[in-house]
Amino acid sequence: MNSEVIIAVTVVSVLLMMAATVIWLHRRFPGSFGIVFAGGLGYFFSQVLFQLPLFSMSQFSMNDHTAMLVFVGAFSALAASAARYLIVRWTLSDRLSWSGALSAGAGHAFCEILFQFVLFYMIQLMILQVGDETGTTVTELFFHRSLADMFVDLAAQISAVCFHIALYLIIVRGFVKQRLIKHLVITVALQLLYTFISYQFYFANQDLWMYAATMILIAILACIHILQTYHAMAEDHQIELGKNEGEQALEEGY
Repeated sequence: MNSEVIIAVTVVSVLLMMAATVIWLHRRFPGSFGIVFAGGLGYFFSQVLFQLPLFSMSQFSMNDHTAMLVFVGAFSALAASAARYLIVRWTLSDRLSWSGALSAGAGHAFCEILFQFVLFYMIQLMILQVGDETGTTVTELFFHRSLADMFVDLAAQISAVCFHIALYLIIVRGFVKQRLIKHLVITVALQLLYTFISYQFYFANQDLWMYAATMILIAILACIHILQTYHAMAEDHQIELGKNEGEQALEEGY
């Protein structure tokens, strides 16, 4: 099986898995579709529209590699955390729950996968399909990605799903416990560390499998937090989304 087929099968599989997850969330937690969409918008506006242009400019304006990573990481952490806060405040304020955080985090992560994995490899696949010398040269110049790189990238995106859900849960718990400032500071710090680690491995050409192991460790820690939060919120009956004020009013005939 050649690399083009492997890339195509992987990209299609990822898209199908994301679609299946969104459908499952909607059926398991009615009302979650809009929250998934809101989480995706949070990533798009905080990372795609603002971070990518800033990152491009910082590459040309900063000679210090570490300073550039800290600068971009800090901006990314602040923008992403602000987006998470606004989404929870606007869409979940009257229905704070574990399933709400799960849906918003999944939407955030799925949008990131679309831009950082699916779109990236679809472009590479199109270039490979050119099949001429120019296409091969462009691929070598701009991608430098082997199949092992692709699967490690996929593992990293799966890890990102767990990580983003965990951060949404931290913010939701901050609202529930009325410790919002503390929990926002925690999310900013964790996002900064996560972004710095990701970019450091990518730009410093660190060992590929060390990067994969780091992402797996992050996923495991995030999953532990997700499960612990589930049990904590289950005791307070805060798992289901429930009905917001508008839905409740409609049911009561207002």
